[in-house]
Amino acid sequence: MATDRELYQINTSTFTITPSFNSTPKPNNSFSLQLSAFCFDRQGLLWTANKKGEINVYTIEDSSHPQLINDRFDLTDTKLASPITDICEDDNGNLWMTTQWTGVSIFSKNDGTFKTYLNNPDIDHSISWNNILSLFKSKCGTMWIGTYGAGTDYWHPSMQKFNLFQYQKGRQDGISVQSVNAIITDHQNRIWVAGFGKSNMDVINRNNNTVISLHHTPLKYATVFHRDQTYPDSIMWLSGNTHQLFKLDLTNLEIIQTYRLTQKPGSVSKIIEDDHNNLWIASSKGLIEFSKTTGAITVHNIENTTTKTPVPLFDIIFESPEKIWAASRNGLYGLNIITGEINHFTHIPNDSTSLSSNHVFDLLRHDDGNIWIGTDNGISIYHPNAHSFTFYNTSNGLKSNLVLALEEDLNAMVWMSSNRGLTKINPNLNQFTHYDVDDGLQSNDFSSGTSHVSSTGELFFGGTNGLNSFYPNKIISNTYIPPVAITDFQIFNQSISLSETRNNQPILTSQIEYAKELVITHKESVLTFKFSALNYVLPFKNRYAYKLEGMDNHWHDLNHRNHITITNLVPKTYVLHVRAANNDGLWNNSGTHLKLTITPPLYRRTWFIILFSVLIAITLYSIYLARIYFLKKQARLLKQQVNERTIELEKNSLALQESNTLLEEKNEEILIQKELLEERNEEIMLQKEQIEVHHSELEKLVDKRTQELRVAKEKAEESDRLKSAFLANMSHEIRTPMNAIIGFSNLLDHPEIEEESKADFIKQIHSNSESLLQLINDILDLSKIEAGQLQVTLEQIDLNQLLPEIYKLFLSESQKPENSSINYSIHIPEKACILKTDPIRLKQMLTNLLSNAFKFTDKGEIEVGYKVEAPNQVIIYVKDTGTGISPDDIDTIFKRFKKIEKEGVRLYRGTGLGLSIVKQLATLLGGEVDVESEPGKGSYFYFTIPFLP
Repeated sequence: MATDRELYQINTSTFTITPSFNSTPKPNNSFSLQLSAFCFDRQGLLWTANKKGEINVYTIEDSSHPQLINDRFDLTDTKLASPITDICEDDNGNLWMTTQWTGVSIFSKNDGTFKTYLNNPDIDHSISWNNILSLFKSKCGTMWIGTYGAGTDYWHPSMQKFNLFQYQKGRQDGISVQSVNAIITDHQNRIWVAGFGKSNMDVINRNNNTVISLHHTPLKYATVFHRDQTYPDSIMWLSGNTHQLFKLDLTNLEIIQTYRLTQKPGSVSKIIEDDHNNLWIASSKGLIEFSKTTGAITVHNIENTTTKTPVPLFDIIFESPEKIWAASRNGLYGLNIITGEINHFTHIPNDSTSLSSNHVFDLLRHDDGNIWIGTDNGISIYHPNAHSFTFYNTSNGLKSNLVLALEEDLNAMVWMSSNRGLTKINPNLNQFTHYDVDDGLQSNDFSSGTSHVSSTGELFFGGTNGLNSFYPNKIISNTYIPPVAITDFQIFNQSISLSETRNNQPILTSQIEYAKELVITHKESVLTFKFSALNYVLPFKNRYAYKLEGMDNHWHDLNHRNHITITNLVPKTYVLHVRAANNDGLWNNSGTHLKLTITPPLYRRTWFIILFSVLIAITLYSIYLARIYFLKKQARLLKQQVNERTIELEKNSLALQESNTLLEEKNEEILIQKELLEERNEEIMLQKEQIEVHHSELEKLVDKRTQELRVAKEKAEESDRLKSAFLANMSHEIRTPMNAIIGFSNLLDHPEIEEESKADFIKQIHSNSESLLQLINDILDLSKIEAGQLQVTLEQIDLNQLLPEIYKLFLSESQKPENSSINYSIHIPEKACILKTDPIRLKQMLTNLLSNAFKFTDKGEIEVGYKVEAPNQVIIYVKDTGTGISPDDIDTIFKRFKKIEKEGVRLYRGTGLGLSIVKQLATLLGGEVDVESEPGKGSYFYFTIPFLP
């Protein structure tokens, strides 16, 4: 115990207190006064601190004369900025010191350095407050930090498994790229990062913890890196959205030469190098070969067989010096460089041995020769020797089907990034280890194709909030095996306390945590047990399993659920076993157990069964005696009846002989009838044959109906898959405008941006905000329609007033420079047209049709209007001279989650929900929608609205 003047020892047996050290000052060994904290380290040294922030360390061989040894740890004249409130040593031998105003300082005895941690509101997992009162280290190695008014924090080495680089507002040592799209390392221990944020490109020097921004150079548009194989220490190749190739001097960070890859604009997604001094480049214009020797550029023909246009490529890898694989939105392509032969693999519905999806993000050649393919529907693995595919998805181990990047570590483990964190896959054991933001990831959402493996085996993955780096073999796991305790027992969902009784007897004789046995009656048929693993490192990741011995022979995995409910147990004795795993999956297989005895009802107890058996035996014997008496009486009566019957039979014998003669005559008649029956039988056989023919026709009809049902089932499954794919990709549809809004917003406060450019940025922010709002409104309307919750409100409207209002809404759109070649007009009859309908939904339908007309029309005409087709029906239409729709796509455009996207055709932003909403709104208003269109000549969309009283 420390005071302002002494350090005391307390004898807990005798409760006596004695001074431990002499506080009288002595030269070179005086004990520091006004102590505020102290601790003994594992070497037996005494570390003290006082309210002035001074730190001292002593040897205590002589308790009355401690020796000051600050010079051994370079602590001479060391003083922290504020008073020290507590000291504690962690499992690595570091000294943690909490202060009154300056957070936590950690002193390393190995190198004599301090590292201070302060509260930072811009960092999610920083210390919650800088005023800290106390420290405590648990036996599992967790450091608990008690703050003044901001709660309790805790830290464990396993909580920070990954190095993190991210933008931190107000800090100069952080990176300025927020959303990372490209990563590479060079020979100088520097990390090159490209993406979006305050800057587009940073170079992180880990030797001196400095960051160089290349935002104001031509390299700011680069999003792809490749270190030269011939000169890896001096040359790097970069490219990106400008479709240019930069040759960079790594020493001076200067561009040596710039090459134009194609004349038309495009973007580059990957650069790899072969053994013949050539670069191979995956781009939006296909596969490009670049000779580093001559500068010659060759475009290899990987094209869409339907549109005859180059296929945009996302990633490329070499399987061998002759074979290159390419990833695209149109499946997987394999090119033989020598022969020019191309293999094309696509997804085949209902074929589990085909590619799992046509949308391929990333490729990896594994050490075993197999090709790993990351798609939006899990991982497909191509086996070149067998020419077949196997797969991983959420049904057999993955946490997400959206596979964004793949890398292999030095132990042949595969690491996968997704929109739900990072996953390590052991291909030999089919084991999966999942990591998320609570393990130190930049976020759970990573960027497509953004990963790297350094020459030393360090892995890098980039995402929407920075990047992570790590050595797989150095990931720290929590090795503490947590004890398991049953924490609550409930009967019919009511917790049972020690005061609860049954028939004036307590149900529990001790707290449930310490109970070894429970006796339960058969009437108490709903039992609930809650339990807890005593691991406080990310406790929400603790896992549980249970087995009820006497009913189960196997363990039930509860994942993270820490309670079970058992109902209607048969009366007998059971043993409930519970085991748990910590946040890193280390199981306590011993766990805990509780004996359960279910008492039977009265009629199943032993004494009742014996008494009941005796009563049954007496009753049965009495019945037996009565039965014997009754049978004897019956025998006497039967004998008398037999005698009487014999006399009667003799009398009837003569009558039978006479009857025999009559029977012979009848027999002749029967023979005649037999012949008639045979003739009738022939007729029946003929009818049977006709029935069999009819039965055969019925079987064919049943087969036909069965086939139709099978087709319907396949369509339903395909619809469900499309819906899942739509939801998985919707995050990217939303993130596209969101990234633009964030990116341009961050640029607004940049001092070097001109006002004209800022105005341009504001327009972009406004445009993307409107796109995001329209996307959310479409999703909400579709969900209401599908749930049957969208109500229409009918009221009388005049179309001659409503249509001009909608016409004026799009006048500004028609006056934009890009629409100067469009003649926008309205057609309405002179006579007023009064309808009873929902004006809001009618406006929504016309707005969607006019938006599509302006989106798909470059020149010509756009007209909106109506006409009265019959006395009780009005046709409202929008016609244009735009791109038009092919007959094959007419039925597709009104379906949910369908969007027509063809290779080589201009892509338009949108979700493909607008026309589906129009069709369903027309149905709700009692009408129907249709279209007449011809490719290249335009479209005529119209819908009917009935007159309603």
